[in-house]
Amino acid sequence: MGQNPYDFYRAYAAALRHVIKARFQSKPAANRQLGHGSSIVALCRDALNLLRSPARVDTAVIDPCHVTELARHTPGVRHVSRVRLHGSPTEAWVDLVIQVNPTLNTAQAHAIAQEIEQRIMTEMPAVVEVLVHIEPAPIERPLWKRVAQTVRLLADTARIGIHHLHVHKEPDGSLTVTLHAEVSADLTLAEAHNIVDGFEAKLRLLLPEVGAIVTHIDPVVTALEFESGTIRHEDEIRNQIARCIEQIAGIESCHSITFHQIGRKIMATVVVTQPPDQSVRESQHLAEAIRSAVLAQHRQISEVLVHIEPALHTCPRQR
Repeated sequence: MGQNPYDFYRAYAAALRHVIKARFQSKPAANRQLGHGSSIVALCRDALNLLRSPARVDTAVIDPCHVTELARHTPGVRHVSRVRLHGSPTEAWVDLVIQVNPTLNTAQAHAIAQEIEQRIMTEMPAVVEVLVHIEPAPIERPLWKRVAQTVRLLADTARIGIHHLHVHKEPDGSLTVTLHAEVSADLTLAEAHNIVDGFEAKLRLLLPEVGAIVTHIDPVVTALEFESGTIRHEDEIRNQIARCIEQIAGIESCHSITFHQIGRKIMATVVVTQPPDQSVRESQHLAEAIRSAVLAQHRQISEVLVHIEPALHTCPRQR
């Protein structure tokens, strides 16, 4: 029955089910292979004898490849791990293992198993019973996602804030990781680089497939600065930015513009509305185009934060 004891017990359970079904449904062909007792001991003995019996299903009658194809083409099945056939050419039972999405609930997985049983028994009249074992399929993650998740997990463990994380594939097939690491602004340049160098060294051990790691150090101010002062010509600047946004994103797309002056720096936060069915990729490109255009047009503005939101007819325009 194989090297794995679990396989034997699973096959024995299937055999016992077959014996019980044959005994109490009075199937003559099946009963010829069994004894006449109906006690628990007799049923278990008959199941063991059937399991040990050299008789197997004739592959000309029951084709295991056909069973595999029927199961594999059932919606929800990701892989058929194993198919076993037992019994006789006229009274056969099928034992198979399938893999499904691990996020399915019990009812969904049971429905898939029932569909497989019905398909096999409809297509193959010689099959009297089908036993379907369900296993979770391995979770498949794209390489770039696995790399990004590893970087974020290590950064979180090392208590290093990161942003602007990107994974690129080079022409030679190697991967390059670029990111911004946040360190205290009070550190010296040498101290900051020691922290980043140690972080990159650990990443290379965990991700040998990554060829290059480029880390930009961003200082994090530990003490908050207060917003102060007024912005000269604020209304004029706001209208200029609004016209710039509408040239790029469309008429009535500029929802709001807010300014913050901290020290000598002026930061602008803009909210832009777009069709709800627009992709995230398109929205990201649009936000970057708006940010670049505003920074090029207004030298006094040091940073622009662009938020793309789905357009709602009930959302009033504010400036």
